[in-house]
Amino acid sequence: MNSKKPYLFVDRRVEHIFKTLVDRTIRKQRSEERRLAERRITKYRVQARKSCILDARSYRTARRLLFLRRVLPVDIQV
Repeated sequence: MNSKKPYLFVDRRVEHIFKTLVDRTIRKQRSEERRLAERRITKYRVQARKSCILDARSYRTARRLLFLRRVLPVDIQV
């Protein structure tokens, strides 16, 4: 019985080390997934913001052209 005790101790230690390694790997993986998700969200937010800015600019330009068209009636015949 005494001869088996050291092996049990070693087995538990190896098991603990392996569990620690697996936990660390899983933590790194989840952290990487979170980082990529945040990056993706930021990217889409920036794209949406740029789109809104362009839409607003084109809308303002179109309104200005309509206003000028009313103020300065121009007959262009082709």
